[in-house]
Amino acid sequence: MSSLASNRQEILESSPKQQANYFVPNVGQREEHILYEWRGAEFAAYFSRDAVMLFLTAKGQRGVRLDLHFLGAERSQEPEGKKLLPGRIHYLKGRDPA
Repeated sequence: MSSLASNRQEILESSPKQQANYFVPNVGQREEHILYEWRGAEFAAYFSRDAVMLFLTAKGQRGVRLDLHFLGAERSQEPEGKKLLPGRIHYLKGRDPA
């Protein structure tokens, strides 16, 4: 079995808590041009009006970034979530280390 296949099987067999998969709107936790953020155990994806930025990693290995730009994208359009899923995400902002 290839390393990629065994890694995928390991992810599928892990508990939901270990998978940490969420899709959230940007409410100040990312740069202003990012509209949505999707994160999982070994990936992150950021969605803007005209692009998707993918960050892929594997345990113990250096990650890779892939930017997909939608040429001629209508800038008045934006991605939109369809329904809320259970759970909440909280962000602590600021420079106070306490």
